[in-house]
Amino acid sequence: MNRAFLIIFFLISQLATAWGQNINWSPAKKIKCRELTLLTIDARDQLVCADTEGNLFQLQSNGDTINHYSPPTQASLQQLEISRSIQVFTFSEDLQRIEILDRFLQPLFSGRLDHSDIGWIKTACLGNNNVIWIFDAADLSLKQFNYQRKTILQNQPLALITQNPQWPVLGLIEHKNMLFLQVENKGIFLFDNQANYLDFIPLETNQKVSFYEDQIFYISEGKIISINIQSREKSSYSLPARDFEKIRIGAKKMAIFSQTEIQVYDFPFFH
Repeated sequence: MNRAFLIIFFLISQLATAWGQNINWSPAKKIKCRELTLLTIDARDQLVCADTEGNLFQLQSNGDTINHYSPPTQASLQQLEISRSIQVFTFSEDLQRIEILDRFLQPLFSGRLDHSDIGWIKTACLGNNNVIWIFDAADLSLKQFNYQRKTILQNQPLALITQNPQWPVLGLIEHKNMLFLQVENKGIFLFDNQANYLDFIPLETNQKVSFYEDQIFYISEGKIISINIQSREKSSYSLPARDFEKIRIGAKKMAIFSQTEIQVYDFPFFH
């Protein structure tokens, strides 16, 4: 009886450890900001931030400003990301406008994706080899668009998968040759790089998730939650500061942020 009790106690303690691990966080670098809406971190742990008008600010992880960019037509952004080649990608739903900038925030491409088969772009992201992935809300489809040749390469209808024309889509991202479409308080739909549906990860959050290797990260109820994309193993970690709901992860740094402040820490997981 005692042995059985010890085994059960051990299993419960292991589960509790996995679901609420305390982290010895590095001292935070606190960066004050105004009207911050989006943030991303590149492979060199530099931050790129967007405000409510779509202006971009490039910062060192210690808060020092590197570059600044103001688009010719200003509006809020729905998407901000940095590719492996250190290109910065932005999308504004209001303007239906996409911009691609180099690592110095110099524009490489800017404009609308004018094509007769593109209706209303709800969200978009940068893919490999000069392509842009689009979620077209007009016909509920995923489209792969070569912006240089102005050609649609893939067109995958999603009506049978979604069954809901009013999807509150949060974002679209290509990661490790897979495409992730996140829907608010519902979950993430996984596709291969040909837009073929693979799987679904249930997820209740109204914030965009962040990716690191095979892990998805987000903040929920004052904790950092991670989900392994392959095994679906879920873990919980202590949050270093209260009142933050958004998280982004770089190579060695992690940022949590609100509309008025960014806090940057050494990334403690999986090193």
